[in-house]
Amino acid sequence: MFDRWIRVAAAALLLLAAAPAAASPSTFVLSGWTADAGKPETFTITRTAGIGGQAVIFATADGTAKAGVDYVATKVTIRFGTYQKSAHVQVATMIDPAAAGKTLQFGAAISVKGIVVSNAGASIVEPPAPAPVPAPAPLAAGMQVKIVQACPAINRPETAVVGDIYTIVEFANDSTGAASEVVLTNAAHPGDGYFAMYLPLACVAPAP
Repeated sequence: MFDRWIRVAAAALLLLAAAPAAASPSTFVLSGWTADAGKPETFTITRTAGIGGQAVIFATADGTAKAGVDYVATKVTIRFGTYQKSAHVQVATMIDPAAAGKTLQFGAAISVKGIVVSNAGASIVEPPAPAPVPAPAPLAAGMQVKIVQACPAINRPETAVVGDIYTIVEFANDSTGAASEVVLTNAAHPGDGYFAMYLPLACVAPAP
């Protein structure tokens, strides 16, 4: 008889061990980080207590960073498994030239069954504005210039050689009236018109 009770108790213990774990109330915490603009911002949802399947809704919110300009507005449902402890949500960020060099903030919240249970902030670091390119020295007819890049002549079947020195004859204008080409002459290309060399302005710089 005693052996029979032992067998019954052992069977009961095995059944309890095999039974699924009963769900217990869960608590969740949201945390954010700092991302460089143009790279994804990662938020982490951590279950700090409880077990059981659970749906958690994640949604972003504007701060100094604005959705559609600095980041992509994101709202997504994360489904936690019975024993799952954490999940990650990535939010795409964008480079905003108007905010060059600034650090912008935005936030997010997680909710369970319509109740917000945790908030977190995040930052987007915008790259600095590019350094201004110095304006080229003014050019004028009669001054000497040096070829600074190997540009093909617009009116001749040859390429200007970097380092060659020419004299400016005149300028040619584009359809807007702005100077777009420079007409050059030297011993190899004397005179004006076809016998001079026509190059884009970007190909020359004042001779030292």
